[in-house]
Amino acid sequence: MAFMEEISAYPIQCHLKDNLLWKADPSGMYSIRSAYRLLSNQNRSASDGRNFQLIWKLKIPPKAAIFTWRLIKDRLPTRANLHRRNLDLQESVCPLCHIEQEEAGHLFFQCNQTIGLWWESLR
Repeated sequence: MAFMEEISAYPIQCHLKDNLLWKADPSGMYSIRSAYRLLSNQNRSASDGRNFQLIWKLKIPPKAAIFTWRLIKDRLPTRANLHRRNLDLQESVCPLCHIEQEEAGHLFFQCNQTIGLWWESLR
């Protein structure tokens, strides 16, 4: 019922022809190039650039900065990422807890075998 109320605010204009409009391109026309550009830009935002500049300016060893960048961009060679890249793995389950799929988010924030380690390192 809410849908009907919402669309009732838009009058139907029988004398006008409907047109499809692709808003990802100024011309309004769909193209593979504009779709690719749209998808590429979703992965990169202005805040990403600023965040990554902060990482590179930190006074930490380059290895730590690269590791942090790879963690944030989900570029670590976890089993889930290797599987996505069509590497033939027998298992994608976390080798530590054997419960969840091995992904960066799981390893660093959810795995019951590593979460204590991270809390301990904050002390």
